[in-house]
Amino acid sequence: MKTPFNWLAVGSLVFALLAPTRAKAADLFNITATGGPDTVSVGSSDLLNLVDKVVKNSAEFSVLAGEPVVNARLTYQGQVNALRFNLTDSGVPGPARFQAQLTSQVSTSLNEQFHGSTRDELFNNLEDWFKREGSAAYTQLLKDLSAKSKVSPTDGNPGAATARSSFQNYTEYSSTMTETREEKEQPKDLAGRAGFGLVGDIGIFDSKGIKGTAYSLPLFAKFKLSERVGLNFNIPLSYTEIEDAKVYGVGLAIGVPVKIILKKKDNPWFWQVTPFGGGNAVGSKEIVTGGLIINGGIGSVVSYDFGNFELSMGNQFGQYESIALEFDGVKVDPGVAQKIVKNGLKIGVPFAKRWVFEAYAVHTKFLEAAGVSQYITTGGEIGYRFLGKPDAAKKKNGYMKLGLYTDIGNGYFSPHIQFGSGWKF
Repeated sequence: MKTPFNWLAVGSLVFALLAPTRAKAADLFNITATGGPDTVSVGSSDLLNLVDKVVKNSAEFSVLAGEPVVNARLTYQGQVNALRFNLTDSGVPGPARFQAQLTSQVSTSLNEQFHGSTRDELFNNLEDWFKREGSAAYTQLLKDLSAKSKVSPTDGNPGAATARSSFQNYTEYSSTMTETREEKEQPKDLAGRAGFGLVGDIGIFDSKGIKGTAYSLPLFAKFKLSERVGLNFNIPLSYTEIEDAKVYGVGLAIGVPVKIILKKKDNPWFWQVTPFGGGNAVGSKEIVTGGLIINGGIGSVVSYDFGNFELSMGNQFGQYESIALEFDGVKVDPGVAQKIVKNGLKIGVPFAKRWVFEAYAVHTKFLEAAGVSQYITTGGEIGYRFLGKPDAAKKKNGYMKLGLYTDIGNGYFSPHIQFGSGWKF
């Protein structure tokens, strides 16, 4: 197994955070259009804007104006012939002078024809179809693309909404916080029954030349209902840039951690099981995708304290289903129907009095079709506990942490830096 700290990932992340600019490496979308003797290829990160140009023969495609037949092929996030446009101009004035045949090599069920008296009307009819009766066909196209694309914002890769939700739930419910030396030497009950905190996460990713930056800020609240049962709330906020496209996300997650085996001075074992559920809304105007992704699942963590270090095993199963949302007048549903399994190990080593170092490796597997069907997350973090005065009857429960981790899959590489703080009152 690779060492938990990937120093190449660290160097890449530091360079990305310090560099004033990032060279443009690829476009999310590219249309290559041929008419007569001319061929024009144009890239963009705005899907509708690009389709508008080729249908109207405007901007870079104006050289094709006047050609009676134009054949255009759209490459979508690296998927060639995701959409194909056969554009014709009969030259005869009337409601069907301009026509467009729309097909897809990725989603073979897509085969529609549009017409209009002008090119503007032709594009408007095509756009209206996507908004209304064509939404089901577009949903299927997005689902098929997520099964192949390594940078889909909704599903099928480590940076997608489903995977990020799975990672946050795993961190929360399938991982433990290592006890410090002071906590081991002076066991005390926790003060307070409610805790609040946040975890900031910044990452860069690269998949076949398509690059991006991801930001997330999960806010959480934890309540102790009894010695064995808790109630946790999580509000994940996210913002991702994929080349020039922007993806926004917000969600709500709820978990009920149940301690099956309580760790005590004479018992080094600990076992917790947590059913969880929630939803994430994600959307992008440029990519014309988004939706509400509902999730539910169960997480488990088992740990054993060897004295000088703790070893824990985390396991998780989650299911994700999407519901349509509307963005900028376009009704879209990413067609998510995914199941994700995560299994990992973590070692925690306390040092000094209140410091802890932790290293972990987690394997993630998408059970349904995905662009990155499985990947490994390796990382480590260092944390400090605020425990109050040593002679206090109960210990406080505050902490700060800083960590690095990397997602590595087939054709996908994404280093992250993570920082967080939490307090119990």
